[in-house]
Amino acid sequence: MQKGAENRYQSAFGLLHDLKRCLHALESTGHIEPFKIGSKDALGQLNFTGELFGRENEVKQLIQIFHEVKTGPSRFLTIAGYSAWVKQP
Repeated sequence: MQKGAENRYQSAFGLLHDLKRCLHALESTGHIEPFKIGSKDALGQLNFTGELFGRENEVKQLIQIFHEVKTGPSRFLTIAGYSAWVKQP
């Protein structure tokens, strides 16, 4: 379990996938080889960690587009500019 929430499983689906993978490996070989956890983890919401200053309009746009693609066609989005993230101590 990771301390930072962004480094933990974000969905039950991702955790279940990895647990099934482990069970299958144990049943078929008797051991579990190391693997990258969370490869099938998916989050149903858009999260921003830390604080974001001066980008309120851009954040609103990202959230709007995220909600549109959850039920509609996929889109390609690029983001340019300097990072505005400030990490809290």
